[in-house]
Amino acid sequence: MNGNICLKMAQLQAAAHANEQDATLWRWFSDQMEDQMMSCERRRGDWIICVAGRELARDPSFDLAVRAAHFLCRALKAL
Repeated sequence: MNGNICLKMAQLQAAAHANEQDATLWRWFSDQMEDQMMSCERRRGDWIICVAGRELARDPSFDLAVRAAHFLCRALKAL
C-alpha cells in the first residue's frame, strides 16, 4: 500500500510540474503574439512559427511547433 501512495504522489507532482510548464509556454506564446513578435503560418501541412522574423520551428503539429519555437527562443537568448 505504501508503494501505491508513493507512486500516486509522484504522479501528482509530475502532473503539477507539467501544468506549470504549459502555463509558462502559453504565457510566452500569448506575450509574443500580443507584442506582434510571432507569426504562425500553415503551409503544405506544416505549421511554421517565426519569432522576430526568424523561422524557429516547422511541424505538422501546432503544439509541437510552438513548443520547439519556445525552446529555441530560450536557447538563443542564453547564447
